This record gives sequence, C-alpha cells and structure tokens, in this order.
Amino acid sequence: MKPTFAKFLKNRKGATAIEFAIVAPIFFMMIFIAGEFAIFLYKKNHLKHSMYVAARVLQTGEIQNSNDPVLDFQREICAVAKSSFDCTKVYFDVRTFDEIKQVQFPKVNVDQDLVPTNFTFKPGGPSKVTAMRLAAQFDFVTPYMDDFFGLDGKPMLVVGHSIARNEPYVCNKKKC
Repeated sequence: MKPTFAKFLKNRKGATAIEFAIVAPIFFMMIFIAGEFAIFLYKKNHLKHSMYVAARVLQTGEIQNSNDPVLDFQREICAVAKSSFDCTKVYFDVRTFDEIKQVQFPKVNVDQDLVPTNFTFKPGGPSKVTAMRLAAQFDFVTPYMDDFFGLDGKPMLVVGHSIARNEPYVCNKKKC
C-alpha cells in the first residue's frame, strides 16, 4: 500500500484542477462580494437621486399646493426609485425649519420589521428650510455580507439626506 500512496503523491497530473478546487470558492466569493457591494452603492446613490428629484417639487411648492401632498410626494419618489426599490419600502421624513443651523434629525427609530417609526411629513411653506431624509431596505444575498455589516440577518437601512431652502412660491391653499 505504501508504494501506491507514494506514486499518488508524486503524480502531478490534475494538480492544477485540485488547486483550482481549493482556491475557486474563495475567489468566487470575493467576486460576488465585490459585485453585491457595487450594487449596494449603486442603490444608495439612486436613492439619493430620487430624493433630489422629489426635493425639487418641495422647493417649488408643487407638493404643498397639491390635493394630497403625502401621496403626491410618494409618487414623485416612486417615479424615480421604482427601478431599484420596492416603493412600499421607501420611507421619507420631511421636516421644516426657519434656518439651516436649526436642522437636526432625531435618531431613526425602527420597529422589528425595520420600518422607521418616527418619520414625519411637514414640508413647510415659501422660503422655509426643508430637510428631508429617505430610507429604504436593502437585503444582502451573498453569504457573510450581513455578518460583515453586523445586521444579524436583517436588511440594511439605506439612508440619504437633503437640505434646501424652499423658493418664495405663492401658496394656493390655506395650509400652505
């Protein structure tokens, strides 16, 4: 039996296949991690772009003068974000301030399903400072990614912020 084992160790045929079998899982895992992280960054930037598009209709008073401001604002966000996110899982927090130095968001509180519980919608009127943040859930599918970010199997909450001064538009409604 000893000569057979020694022949096996000396035989170099198929060594490359065995080396590839050892290295391939790690290599492919690194490729998938890099790819998924790139998708995560793309979606985070797309969420911010959706926020900037929606912030523009707040600045001009279109949302404040609409019949259903919350629904119309959600539609503006969804029109851009729907290619990357489920619109029912995009949450927005809009607050009004008199001056930029007053802008301060409270810490995001979430329930067990990672849905923000302290988000509000108060877009403010002409020449007011409107601060907005959007949040959306992102699920990692590559193994160990949620462990790396410390998510314990839960989705990650992607958040973007925007601050702008509303234009001095004319209000068409009493609550504006």
